[in-house]
Amino acid sequence: EEAGRLREPRQLHEYEASGFAEVQGLPPFQLRPVPNECTRPIPFKYVHPASETEFYRRHLPGVFRRVVADTASRRPAASEVGGKEEAAIVERLTHVVEHVPCTLLAVYADRTCDIELGTEFLRRWEVSPERRFLVPGAVDCDASGRGGGPSAGPRALLRGVPAERLRGVQA
Repeated sequence: EEAGRLREPRQLHEYEASGFAEVQGLPPFQLRPVPNECTRPIPFKYVHPASETEFYRRHLPGVFRRVVADTASRRPAASEVGGKEEAAIVERLTHVVEHVPCTLLAVYADRTCDIELGTEFLRRWEVSPERRFLVPGAVDCDASGRGGGPSAGPRALLRGVPAERLRGVQA
C-alpha cells in the first residue's frame, strides 16, 4: 500500500504528543505556525508508543495495528545503542482515522447505535469524491435532504454502529 509521509511537529501540543522531547539526538523543536487555510493538516511524526493504550491516550494519528505492521516491516531487528533500544519514529501512515461529528439517535440493548453523520462533513465529502471512508454499521443515505427544507443538505444515517466506536466530544 502507498503510505503518506508525515510532517515535523509544528505546534507545542504536537511536539509534546510526539514524544520527541524524550529522544536524544534530535534537532531542537522550532515553533512554526500552521497556515489558517489548512483545514486538515498532514499528521505529524511521532515516537512509536510502547502500547496500544498509550497510542490512544496520546491521540496519535493512524490505525494502531497498521502503524505497528508498517514500522516492523521497515525496521531491522532491534538495534542496541548503549544498552538501550533506539526509538522508532513513525514517519508515514497508510490510513488515518478521522473523527466525524454525528448525532446519536438510538441505543439498543445489543450495544449498537443509530447515528446521523454531520451535514458539514457530508458536504465536504461531496466536493472531494476521491476521499474514501470506512464507516461502521449499515449506511442509509438520503442525498436529497428531504424533510429538512431546501438548505438542509445531504443526510446519512448509520444503523447498527457498535457503541464502543463512538467517542464523546469531551472524551
